[in-house]
Amino acid sequence: MSFTMITIKTENDNPISQDFYNKTMDSLDLNLIPCPCGHSGCLIRYGSYKRKLQLKEEGIILTIVRVYCKECGHTHALLLSSFVPYSQIPLSLQVSAIRAYEQGHNPNQILTDQCCIDENNLKSLIRSYRLH
Repeated sequence: MSFTMITIKTENDNPISQDFYNKTMDSLDLNLIPCPCGHSGCLIRYGSYKRKLQLKEEGIILTIVRVYCKECGHTHALLLSSFVPYSQIPLSLQVSAIRAYEQGHNPNQILTDQCCIDENNLKSLIRSYRLH
C-alpha cells in the first residue's frame, strides 16, 4: 500500500492549529475531492496519524486525517496548503527563511527570528531550495 498526500487549499493567513485543521476537514465533501489516481467520489476516511510541526513560537503535534481510495487502493494524507509534505517546518516559515537567505541576511539573524528552527534545519532547507 502506498502513501501520498492530497493538499487542501486554504488561505495562508489562517493559524495552524488542531482546531482549524479539524474544522477544515469536517467541512470537506470527500466525494468532491479527486484522488491523485484521477477518480472522484472514491475516498473514505481511513484513520489518522500524528505529525509534528515547528511553528515560530513552539512545536505542535497535529492529528492528520488519512483517506483510502476505493479505486486505486492507496492511502493518502489530507494536508493543508500551509504544510509542506515530509517537513516539520510550515510553508510560511520556509518562505520567510528563504527570503532572508535571498536577501543576504546572516543565518544567525534568520535563526533568532525562528526559535523552532535550528542551524541544521536551516541548512537543509536552503540546500533543498537551491537544488530545486
